[in-house]
Amino acid sequence: MALLVSAAFAASFGFNFGVGNQVSYLLPSLRLLEPALLSRDWFATETTLYHPLFARLGAALLGLDRHGLAVALTFTLLVTLAGLVLCALARTLAGPRAGPAAFLLAMAIAFVTRTAGPAVTYVFDSTLQPSTLSSAFFLAAAASFASGRFALSGALLGLSGLWHLNLLVLSAPAFALGQLLLGRRELGRRLLLQLAPSLLAWLWFAPTLLGALAPVANAAFARHVFMVIRAPHHFVIRDQLTAFLPLFGWQTLALGLAGPLARPGGLAPFSRLGALIAGTLAVVWVGSLAGLASERAANVFAWRLAPHAELLLVLVASAAAVRLVLEPELLSRVTPGARATAAAGLALLLSTYVARGDARPAAVLACAAVLCFTWSSTRLRQASPLLLTALFGALLANFAVGPLTRIRSHSSLLNERPPELAGLETWMRERSPKQALFLTPPDEETLRFWGERAIVVDWKGAPALPHEVLEWYRRLGDVVGRRDVRGPDDLAGYAALDAARLETLRARYRVDFVVVRRAAAERLRGYPRAFENAGFVVLGAVRP
Repeated sequence: MALLVSAAFAASFGFNFGVGNQVSYLLPSLRLLEPALLSRDWFATETTLYHPLFARLGAALLGLDRHGLAVALTFTLLVTLAGLVLCALARTLAGPRAGPAAFLLAMAIAFVTRTAGPAVTYVFDSTLQPSTLSSAFFLAAAASFASGRFALSGALLGLSGLWHLNLLVLSAPAFALGQLLLGRRELGRRLLLQLAPSLLAWLWFAPTLLGALAPVANAAFARHVFMVIRAPHHFVIRDQLTAFLPLFGWQTLALGLAGPLARPGGLAPFSRLGALIAGTLAVVWVGSLAGLASERAANVFAWRLAPHAELLLVLVASAAAVRLVLEPELLSRVTPGARATAAAGLALLLSTYVARGDARPAAVLACAAVLCFTWSSTRLRQASPLLLTALFGALLANFAVGPLTRIRSHSSLLNERPPELAGLETWMRERSPKQALFLTPPDEETLRFWGERAIVVDWKGAPALPHEVLEWYRRLGDVVGRRDVRGPDDLAGYAALDAARLETLRARYRVDFVVVRRAAAERLRGYPRAFENAGFVVLGAVRP
């Protein structure tokens, strides 16, 4: 059952390749397979490689299948395994009798929330990327933490950090705080087991960390460019505070339901996981408050852990609810204050989901609440736990139908690429010299990856270290024809490319070909046309 549900959940994200973040993350993999590719591309050759292990994994998968099927199936496998980890965690919390019901309830919620968090964060997105592996190992580390296997938890946490530096920076203190909250008994030993592998991961990333901390002229402006101009959807949270309400709601609901089970003398798995969740939430909330006051603090991106904390809260609340329903003797632990806290959390979640126009999570929660109340207050409480498992399975199936029927529409591998764009990329890849350098519309983010040719700059391929950000911003300003780029709307300036600006760019970057949209080609009619279709024209950069 767990394998089937986990595989269905993974498949619901679709089968995708060469879209989104992959067009940047897989560039090093292409170069490992074929070093001659992109040798004149500044972003591919002169910026810091943040994910070296992922580059090797991507190269191995692309070596098996250059069309991306192995990449997509690896994503599906990883999310499936993460689902099995959540099932094991549910059994640890709720026991073998109630565990399956808790798992199904948590997965019903995951199907409709898509593990998304505030400021465009997520546990799993629709593509294989470094955070996919890091998140899967993070969940496995949390499950081992809850069962008291701290050596295994530490090893898994170290592996999580090796795949993603930002998650390493955030998760190590979260787990350390979790250990501190478990008390002073054997604290030194527990901290050593938990954090020693992460220390090795820190050493692995030491050159990158030192590069990030090195003093750079105009570092504050570079930080502003990266966070406010390039990625405000991630870093400018002042206008996205309502997106944190679901996390606060799940925190309140879980506190009311699971808090009484986790207090001293209670159930050890709830105590351990509760301590870890509290440590994770401390990182998220303290980092978020600091990020509101300081761009430097916001650069740490502490709320990246918010969806991970939320997923664990969903699971612990589900497990606590199922145990309270199936084991009425535990209800004596739940004080009136805890009941009121749980009710407030449930009300906040329902109102938040409805207010933002997403009724599906609200419907799952309402159905689960009604079912739990009916079960505990009628003769159903004498029934077998299998019946509750079946009812939550039916609930999950009802809300999983929508995502599962949309697999094809969510799968880039099952759909043709836009023909005009695909035609241009095929010509670049198959008909142009491998050493060619292209000037391209900076809002077309797939040309470098699918065309397999060097470009001057695009919006997607933005580095993070200050001196690299400044070079990216200078190149972008050159290409769009303005020195004060303020956001993606300014990329439209590329459409006004004329012969004078093109000659300046050719002299500065030694461009071989220029890609323009067909409507803008007339302005450059003095240049030879190397390729054209209904959407794009490729011009030689030198007049005949």
